Amino acid sequence: DHDHDHDHDHDYAFNYGYDDYDVDDYDVDEALKAYEYMTVDYSVKMDSSLYKDGIFVYALIQVFVWPIGVPLSFFMLLWSKRDLITARTVRHGGGELSTIGFLCRAFAPHYWWVSIVDFGRRLFLSSFLMLFPAADQLVVALAMSLIFVVLYRELGPYWDASSDILSYVGGWQIVVCILALREMDLSRNLSRDGSNGFLLADNNLSAWTLLSANVFLIVMVVYLQSSQMAGDNDSSSRRTEPRYGLRGSINLGLRGSMNMVHPTAPVPTVGSTNGGPGGVAGGSDEGQAGEEGDGDRGA
Repeated sequence: DHDHDHDHDHDYAFNYGYDDYDVDDYDVDEALKAYEYMTVDYSVKMDSSLYKDGIFVYALIQVFVWPIGVPLSFFMLLWSKRDLITARTVRHGGGELSTIGFLCRAFAPHYWWVSIVDFGRRLFLSSFLMLFPAADQLVVALAMSLIFVVLYRELGPYWDASSDILSYVGGWQIVVCILALREMDLSRNLSRDGSNGFLLADNNLSAWTLLSANVFLIVMVVYLQSSQMAGDNDSSSRRTEPRYGLRGSINLGLRGSMNMVHPTAPVPTVGSTNGGPGGVAGGSDEGQAGEEGDGDRGA
């Protein structure tokens, strides 16, 4: 049937850019390369002078200005003020830190550099993914998200315990979103085999999972903020010693949000009295430092 053969040829020419009957006569890579266009503007060919001499050069300059230049500039600002940042006893610091307070006020004094790490996290989960093939982007995003979840859990870098917990929950929500996107890709592939029932059920599962994660995050925000506002009489005060990971936040953060303890209040060791071993007024420096750390973490 001539009409049938003609339509068959047209379908393959439209989808793949070459004739399926004469595929051996073509260099497949060269045939596909002729159809490369910019994803955001299909009127621009990748091999045109507009792209090579204009758009590509401009984009390369912007890479050095934004993803590299801005974080590097912020790091230099923080480095120059690191002594003032680590010595501050209130969240916003003194007048000397007013211009860069937005970079450090969310974090504990000794973690003045974490805002730069957070810049990197956001870049890795957005523009840096474009450096990888489209098929690998979700896998790379999942790996990077898990790395940052563990990193933030171990550091516990934020000024208060509630922010550490919220950051941990938010990190897992990003992981759930990436897994849901991966499931959607798999479902789309299965739909080509006619598994429409499974596709519908899987999409519903992904939608309900994302909805549940968002609701849980909202509840966490409301709970932590209301608990802190109800019990914190001096929310600008915070410890100046280094933090020791999120485990202390999880153990003491929620309890401390309801029963706020001032950062300077001594917390005695269980089973000891003032002046005893591991107590606040006496004992070893290790016991005293440990108890001060736990008390501050609860606050």
